[in-house]
Amino acid sequence: MSFFKRAYDDVMTELDFRARGQYQLGGIDPRDDEYASKTYAQLIRSQYADYQERFQPYEERMMDLATSRELLDQQLSRIGTNINASFANPQFSAGALASQRYGTQQTAQERSFNTRQSDMDRALATAHAKNNTRLANADMKQNMVTGGTSVRGLVTG
Repeated sequence: MSFFKRAYDDVMTELDFRARGQYQLGGIDPRDDEYASKTYAQLIRSQYADYQERFQPYEERMMDLATSRELLDQQLSRIGTNINASFANPQFSAGALASQRYGTQQTAQERSFNTRQSDMDRALATAHAKNNTRLANADMKQNMVTGGTSVRGLVTG
């Protein structure tokens, strides 16, 4: 037996051994002239089946969440809750802090003004946060469609 014949047989045995690896290659004969292309095609088919089985359900769930209003509505609800909680303590309002520093009390008119100002600040903060959230959500949806990123300027205040 010649050296080349023995080397060829060794390579074919090794290929046959590797063909029975992690992915099922469907019993392709290593001595086939189209062994490489058939093996590659079968490997790609096996990898795609693996992707469909393990990863595609998660991708579909993420796409459903991204295209529905479910996450946006939850975030908008959290924004309102957080802003209301941050404005809930009247002790830390600007007028109350200034009065405490100097040991004075606010008049009814000053308290009324500070309450009105605080309510307007709360409304502005809520509108600002919710508008920015809606813009970010619109950008995300646009990026999903186009496959790119945008640099839309957010509302600044």
